[in-house]
Amino acid sequence: MTSAFQLIAIDLDGTLLDSQHRLTPRTKAAVWRAAEAGLHVVIATGRPRFSGYTYAQQLGLKTPGVYLQGLTV
Repeated sequence: MTSAFQLIAIDLDGTLLDSQHRLTPRTKAAVWRAAEAGLHVVIATGRPRFSGYTYAQQLGLKTPGVYLQGLTV
């Protein structure tokens, strides 16, 4: 089945991260499944790049990210 979507942009706080600011195994698995299905998964956050990029690395993302409310990519 082909998806109409090619990219998923996901916020960190309150979306990917739990209340302890951690990535849960369930969240990691969902992101990995999306990437394995051929979707580009992108972090989009108000955080600075160094903070958001840390989570992107934990997820194994090789895609660009959107940081500081879109100020940097």
